[in-house]
Order: sequence, then structure tokens, then C-alpha cells
Amino acid sequence: MIVGAGIGGLALARGLRQQGVEAVVLERDTDLRRTIGHGLQLGAPAMTALHEMLPADALRGLYAVAQGTWVE
Repeated sequence: MIVGAGIGGLALARGLRQQGVEAVVLERDTDLRRTIGHGLQLGAPAMTALHEMLPADALRGLYAVAQGTWVE
């Protein structure tokens, strides 16, 4: 069980699932479209890790959110 669907919780869940470990992610905020004023800047090594870890559709969604749009 992973508490929090932030970037850390989702990255952990993805990594565990890639290793064959089932993971459940819990998030208390029911409106995942809400922007709450937090910012995150990722350097080149972090972006490389995200590209290696996430499927292409998840990356497209991440980039869209970063640009202020929402992708279903």
C-alpha cells in the first residue's frame, strides 16, 4: 500500500509493478485535476529516469499538465 499519488508514490508503484509486486496507491484528494499551487522542477537525470520508467501515454499526460492542459 502506497499512500499518496504524487510523483513519488506513482513512481514507486510503477517500479514495484515492473518487478511483479502488486501495489495499491491511495490518494485522499478526489479531484485529480485540481492544481494546488505546487511546482516541481526536474533536472536532466530525473527526466531520463521518468522516460525510462513511464509509458509514453503517461509522459504525454505529464507534459500536458505541465503546460496547463489536461489530457484524458
